[in-house]
Amino acid sequence: MRTSRVSRDTASVLAALTPRRSSRRAISTTVTPIKQESPLSDASLPSDDYSTTPEPSSNRKRKRPTGTYPTTSPKSLPSSVQPSAASSTAPIPKRARRQPAKQIKAEDGTVTVAPPANWEEMYSVAAAMRKLRTAPVDTMGCETLADTTRTPRDQRFQTLVALMLSSQTKDTVTAVAMQNLQRRLPGGFSLESVLAVEPATLNGMIDKVGFHNNKTKYIKATAEILRDRFAGDIPDSIEGLVSLPGVGPKMAFLTMSAAWGRDEGIGVDVHVHRITNLWGWHKTKNPEETRASLEAWLPKDKWHNINTLLVGLGQTYCPPVGRKCGECRLGVEGLCPSAVIDRKQIKAKREVKIEDEVKAEVEVKTDLTDTVGAGLVETQKSIIKKEETITSDLEDAGR
Repeated sequence: MRTSRVSRDTASVLAALTPRRSSRRAISTTVTPIKQESPLSDASLPSDDYSTTPEPSSNRKRKRPTGTYPTTSPKSLPSSVQPSAASSTAPIPKRARRQPAKQIKAEDGTVTVAPPANWEEMYSVAAAMRKLRTAPVDTMGCETLADTTRTPRDQRFQTLVALMLSSQTKDTVTAVAMQNLQRRLPGGFSLESVLAVEPATLNGMIDKVGFHNNKTKYIKATAEILRDRFAGDIPDSIEGLVSLPGVGPKMAFLTMSAAWGRDEGIGVDVHVHRITNLWGWHKTKNPEETRASLEAWLPKDKWHNINTLLVGLGQTYCPPVGRKCGECRLGVEGLCPSAVIDRKQIKAKREVKIEDEVKAEVEVKTDLTDTVGAGLVETQKSIIKKEETITSDLEDAGR
């Protein structure tokens, strides 16, 4: 329904003359006076300082005040109402998505492999975690089991035998078997002593390792091949090492690195194969495919260390059964796409940590208050004692 112009002008004049309620909007102190003209003319409308009453509208939104208001910074608040540390805690990151290595084909037909996008960050975080917990591979790995008092040739042979014994066997069990060979073999642990010992006696020394019957046959046959074909020393090539019975590519590459100091490939065992697939670096079916995938893009200076790094990680944080994703930084920080984390549990741990920090701060303040109070009491006692001394001196002087 439309209203007449006279009605609108009358309403405008009444709105201008009627005192308005105070609002949040800042109103200018200078008011432009209304011109004295005909009450029905356009000039009789109020000045810009007084807005006309608009027609009601359902879509009109309330405007925010444009003036500035005093604000209180968190630092000026009392300690009792300071924002807690929980408000500044970073949110729990979401699970990362898989970013495997990709093959890129150039215009000239050459194919290059682009590494996973975040592999360097994951590698550095895993290396930092490995420093916090000592794994069995760090103290009882095959590279550490050779008797350093023996000749370099005997040490290389012991390293090869240790790797042969470690197949499907825990490092702790392998270390015990190596100690038995070093202590019980006549003349010490060497190629000659292994050739001279009876198979049954040798089998009794290593009977705790997995598949010890087969490994006894492999070690005896390997000793004879080394004597006849390699002049009593272990081969210095991958082809020669894999030709030995019971020696696969993983053992060959690890032997070349530990015994000869040459990194010619990555030793991929079950831990390396499993964890790199969990990280989403590739999707491989067996350790040989994993080795080929890693060697295509991983820098060569990390070929030797990645085995110890991931084996230790698999022994401490990421075992095959019962993975500890809630304790692993890769899972908590959202870097591992396969992490299974109870986010409520992580949140509860953070809240407990914050409460402990608050309690510790309160205890420190309490101790400080007690210390200051005790100091004031001692000061008051000393002042009272001095006053008593002065008073007694004055009384003696008066007497």
